[in-house]
Amino acid sequence: MTTFAGRQDRMAILVAYVLEALRRGLVDEYHVWNYARTPKDRVWVDSLAGHHPGIRVMAPQGKPFDAYYDHYRQQDHGDAVFIKVDDDIVYIDLEQLQSFITYRQQDQETFLLSANVVNNGVCAYFQQQCGVLPADFPRMPYPPAGMYGLLWERADLATRLHEVFLHAPHSFGYSGTTRAPDRLSINFISYLGRDLDLIHGLRGDDEDMLSVKIPQARGRANLIYSPFVVSHLSFYSQDPGMDRQALLQAYAGLLAPGAQREDHQRLARRALPFSPAGWLRRARRFFVRP
Repeated sequence: MTTFAGRQDRMAILVAYVLEALRRGLVDEYHVWNYARTPKDRVWVDSLAGHHPGIRVMAPQGKPFDAYYDHYRQQDHGDAVFIKVDDDIVYIDLEQLQSFITYRQQDQETFLLSANVVNNGVCAYFQQQCGVLPADFPRMPYPPAGMYGLLWERADLATRLHEVFLHAPHSFGYSGTTRAPDRLSINFISYLGRDLDLIHGLRGDDEDMLSVKIPQARGRANLIYSPFVVSHLSFYSQDPGMDRQALLQAYAGLLAPGAQREDHQRLARRALPFSPAGWLRRARRFFVRP
């Protein structure tokens, strides 16, 4: 598992889930690529290696995306499954993570396998089509060619979607896979180590290369694995109109047993302020051992 890191206020919740995934043996290693933009965040990201022997903090050299893919392409990862995760993933259904990985291992033809992501325009369209969203939820049109779209533009819609999810986080998964026919926001994706040789010559970000150019050139599909749900906090376009602090408090609450039975407003009004460092230190005792 890998992440381009990192914003401490958002990423602490992700690290709590990753620590538990490492403890359960669901993932072997977590590589954190330190692209933090502030000195405080850089120091915090560097400190993550001390929390588990499976966490490695990577010091990038050269252009961000090229350095990342070049590093792994120069090694033999032919049998590996890579999971690339945004630093603002704030919920991971750990009970379905193994099934996601198993499906990825067995499906050698699909190029990208995406989680069923909350706050992802393409996923939101299919969530509504499959009846996951309430009947009174505003219509979610398919993003033009898979890019941007109404959800990407509207912080109020993203906030409402988070609220619906937080009220019933186990209701968003459904059976089967769905083909993503166009570009796909790569908030939580998996690809095969044997496909690293296809990822080169990047210009700009890697999303267009991974979700459009390579699949089209190779005649391979991208799929959304619908039973496995994760939640993505925000796109930069949503940030100005979103109360991220309240949402972070709510998602931090999901780490506690029974928190999913509380609604979003109650969690957001909790007396204790959200402390990323505190949640990271206390994360393990909030997970029920399988």
